[in-house]
Amino acid sequence: MMKFKGYRYLIILLLTILACESGEEEETFTPDDDTNVNTNVKIEDILGTWFIYSGEFMDTSVQIAPRFPVCGYEYLVFSENSRYEEVLYNNDDCVPVKKTGNWKIENGIISISFSSGEVEELSIIDFKSSELVIRFLFDFDDDGNKDVFKANLKRYDPITNNHIATSFERDSDETSLLKFNWKQETDVNSFTGYEVYRSIDGSCTKENAVLLTEIGDINNTTFIDYDPPATTNTLCYFLRVYSDDVLVGESRLLTENPKDLIIPNTPNLNSVSVDGETILLEWSEYDIPYFSHYEIVYASTDGTNLLFHEEDSVKTINAIEETSFLDTDPPYIENPFYAVYAYNIFGTNVVSNYEQVTFRQKDLFGPIYLSHLEVDDDEPAVYLHGSSQIPSWASYDAYAILRLNYDQGVLESTTSEEVYVAGEFPFRKPFNFSEGKELVVNGRNNLHFLNPTSLSEIFSFGSFYLFEEFNVSSIVDFTYTKNGFLVVIDTDSIFIFQRNGEELMLLDKQIHFETHHGDNLYRIIHVNDDEIIVGHKNDQESILYAVDDNGILQNRRVITLPLSSDYIAKYKNTSFYSDSGNLLINYGQRKLYSTISFQVEAQLPEDLFALGLSNDAKFIFASTIDPDWFGSDVQTEFLKREVLLYDTETSEIQTIKTKGYPIRIFENNVGEIFSISIPENQIITGFDVFVEKINFL
Repeated sequence: MMKFKGYRYLIILLLTILACESGEEEETFTPDDDTNVNTNVKIEDILGTWFIYSGEFMDTSVQIAPRFPVCGYEYLVFSENSRYEEVLYNNDDCVPVKKTGNWKIENGIISISFSSGEVEELSIIDFKSSELVIRFLFDFDDDGNKDVFKANLKRYDPITNNHIATSFERDSDETSLLKFNWKQETDVNSFTGYEVYRSIDGSCTKENAVLLTEIGDINNTTFIDYDPPATTNTLCYFLRVYSDDVLVGESRLLTENPKDLIIPNTPNLNSVSVDGETILLEWSEYDIPYFSHYEIVYASTDGTNLLFHEEDSVKTINAIEETSFLDTDPPYIENPFYAVYAYNIFGTNVVSNYEQVTFRQKDLFGPIYLSHLEVDDDEPAVYLHGSSQIPSWASYDAYAILRLNYDQGVLESTTSEEVYVAGEFPFRKPFNFSEGKELVVNGRNNLHFLNPTSLSEIFSFGSFYLFEEFNVSSIVDFTYTKNGFLVVIDTDSIFIFQRNGEELMLLDKQIHFETHHGDNLYRIIHVNDDEIIVGHKNDQESILYAVDDNGILQNRRVITLPLSSDYIAKYKNTSFYSDSGNLLINYGQRKLYSTISFQVEAQLPEDLFALGLSNDAKFIFASTIDPDWFGSDVQTEFLKREVLLYDTETSEIQTIKTKGYPIRIFENNVGEIFSISIPENQIITGFDVFVEKINFL
């Protein structure tokens, strides 16, 4: 039996085994069989690299896999200048064994001659641009007849199928680095080098890749990308292998998401200490791969209670060696927590331990169970009414009126004793009477006239006097008109009074709502020049009156401008009115009404809540926070420290960051915007309160 060597022998050996298993009579070759040879195939058709993927013998077909899968397919190369080469592997070390010769093609027959004098002829049975069917003739049983074998070949790319290139992979054990490994080149004598390339998602192609490294050491089969670009997209890598300065292998693109990298360990926040009105943080230097920056945050909890956990960024530090920070503007949270985040350039982060510090801002007032608030039109003062122990005389939670100076951030005064109410509005903003500016307080149907600065009482009208003289049985609300009249309502009627010093003169009285609501949830607001709107919390219609210069109620009519409210807290049952614009919007609602036509002039988006109105009504001051969320179990992640300025002319919205959660926003007499805010959300009825300036852009 003639001894065949090379690629052809491997295929014949495999097909011979099939023949032995089939037990059928061998197919022999006769001269007539050569009539089906494809004689139209030219040299340029065959040029290139081919591998055998299947074969046929005695009508039995077999798919041919690589003998050594780690090495890939063995292959044949038909080159120009008549050069022929077979590349084989003897074992899985993938050291190539090459056999070379010369080839030519005539009349559909490929003739291959070797230096040993051996000649092999391969008949071309079929040809397509990417597939080739050839016939081997071999008398494998020494019976004098040539047996027929068919082999199916496909074109082969030895570069992409190079066993070194195909071994290129990300090191799965190295979770914090972009580390890549590959097999060592086995062709030691011809080795030139390895090259690693990278491209970025969006242009994640080999054509747009950049060369990262050239490695000339055959034993160095590892690469770590220590300097990748800062991106949140994927990165793509591939390997090239060179022998004799010729590219012999190129891997596929490996797509890596750097956000999947794990940052080892966590930073250590060593200490948080108070230094006067500032807070000092110190932490250990944290060396992580691909470091980007530290972020200092404050928080309301240590992070174990996510329902009420809130944190906000204080400072970003880009220098890894910088390990301290002095917070000169601490948060408006009592006894805040601090933490340090370490970020890598891909946006991944880890957080340190949370450390709490004992600290409270001086201009935090409370806690107070807030029932009502008013803003002074002329002075930098806010008046609060609620239950607290803020007054110096209060040894328990007591209802009192507090005057806060928001320019100085101080409590200027409190009432000297408890101010009780029974569901009515306890007071309105100070009125400019002819006798001077005074704060009128409704204390259990007694009208107390206070100095608005000191909150000391000047005089009062007792409930007995008001009932006996004027049949005012239960004062619900009151206001003061531009033409100098005190307007009071109870649950049935509206009263117009002329005040002369410490005396009252009743000028007019009318029943307001014909249908009695059976409660005291009425309120009034002074609009336009000398008109009064009387509304009810649960009514979609209101009553409009004009008060003439003689104090007589005129032109009563029902209007479709509601003073309704969905809120229980009295301080939320209010309206914001622009005197210059003759426009009004109710607290927490979305429709801006004209007080002339009573039509809707502007409307907030559904996810916004009105917390105030600019003096000219150009802006509605709004929030995304439903006012009823405070004191509830709504997750803090839905609460935002921000004010939204809604332009009523263009519908554009400007967002301004705040230190606290706004509950009321106002513009003062010099055009400055302020927010009455609370520092944090808790399931409690009392909050700390402070006033912060909004930096309007």
